[in-house]
Amino acid sequence: MFGIDYLSRQARNWARARERRNLESSMLDLPPELQKDIGWPAPGSPQSRGRLGREHRSPHIW
Repeated sequence: MFGIDYLSRQARNWARARERRNLESSMLDLPPELQKDIGWPAPGSPQSRGRLGREHRSPHIW
């Protein structure tokens, strides 16, 4: 079919991005002490420079 491969690839990418956003949101909702204990966020990552509030994070992948 003319676009099935493209559509299925986009659907997989969308699902992975959604899972990644959900995991990141869950991790950022943990207390800072727990985040530090499990190594989240990794040193040098943008999140380690300051915790963004939920209102500043984009719910969109693009």
